[in-house]
Amino acid sequence: MGAGTLKVYVSVDMEGLAGVVHWDQIMSSGGDVTLGRALLAGELQAVCRGAVIAGAEAVVVNDAHSHMRNIDPLTLEDHVQLISGHFKPMYMMEGLDETFQAAVFLGYHGSIGSSSVLSHTYNPNVIWEARLNGRVTGETGINALVAHHYRVPVVLLTGDDVTVKDAKHWVPEATTVQTKTSLSRFAASSMTPGQAHTLIFAQIQAALSRLTEPRPVTGDQRLELTFQSADMATVAEWTGQVRRVGDRRVVIEATDGLSLYRTFHTVLLLARSVVDG
Repeated sequence: MGAGTLKVYVSVDMEGLAGVVHWDQIMSSGGDVTLGRALLAGELQAVCRGAVIAGAEAVVVNDAHSHMRNIDPLTLEDHVQLISGHFKPMYMMEGLDETFQAAVFLGYHGSIGSSSVLSHTYNPNVIWEARLNGRVTGETGINALVAHHYRVPVVLLTGDDVTVKDAKHWVPEATTVQTKTSLSRFAASSMTPGQAHTLIFAQIQAALSRLTEPRPVTGDQRLELTFQSADMATVAEWTGQVRRVGDRRVVIEATDGLSLYRTFHTVLLLARSVVDG
């Protein structure tokens, strides 16, 4: 890539897509998963096309939902590089580094315990609550650690009203697109897919036209996790980088966001091993 190349990174989830209100629409075993994947393809195409029109010469898309095989490569244009598959060292942020000028969080959702549609934090069978530097967070705050470590601004985030409101704290630099209003964890008032595509297409172009702001940086970080069971806290301690502060609670501390994220991902994998014994 040349020195002036605009590279855009897209981390793709599904719960925040317009029209999505149930697990059946976004899980591989769900009866409506074909619809969910079609909704995903539409919003993703809007992002990618808008980015290219705005000058992006490279768009890297990371399929970051569930088993991470939700994006049909046949729906992507030639300028897009797709990262898929569930075993990734950097999980939802695989592929991002300091060579990118912008990141997008597409189809994101609220934290476990919030009123956001299909709310959870990484794995609802593992994490009961997560607090980053004392504040309850979901995937937006945790994933932003990686982007901000590499000084890459999150220029666009899409999701429901709860997610968009929460994003103002974690990624204040981001333009947001509210695709729906949560009525409960399994109901929402949503814009149509066409409306979402039009808005996302326009907003990614507008966001990329404002890339003159200083990129954010993070320093010391503290992540407190409360697990669903005490056994999960026990295995988390095995990393040697985790301090236990309660039966189900542990603390991870690091001098930078990337190190914290890597430890968190390791802890998450370990904790998943004791789900349901």
